Amino acid sequence: MARTLKEWVGKTPDTAIPPRVRQRVWERHAGICHICKGAIGHKKWHADHVKALIKDIPGEPHGNRESNLAPAHDICNLKKAAEEAAEKAEVARMKQKHSGARQPKKSVASRNDLRTEPKPRKIDKAAIDAVSIAPKRRSLFG
Repeated sequence: MARTLKEWVGKTPDTAIPPRVRQRVWERHAGICHICKGAIGHKKWHADHVKALIKDIPGEPHGNRESNLAPAHDICNLKKAAEEAAEKAEVARMKQKHSGARQPKKSVASRNDLRTEPKPRKIDKAAIDAVSIAPKRRSLFG
């Protein structure tokens, strides 16, 4: 009769996965990538969190546990992680926008606004007369 093992749970979400747990994850999934369903073979692989740690809900136990791990090709896992990070950033931006924490940026004048012709200035005839009456300035070097 096989000995039953207690499930490994990391103390924090950042706790490294021990090699013995990685081996159990590999054996449980028979070396099949859970993302693309392809055989991993002797290629590099990651112990991927099926439910991403960045999607943890406050108050619930964190997902850094053996039951949440599955093997994945390193390329598949990195692609999945990038997509999840982009999704989380978008959700955070929307929350900040709707709560008022993030203020919209001030609008910048568009190129079409800059092309509009300025209003013609009114000519001040008194200023023109004052300029024409003023004596000519002499050059210091001439």
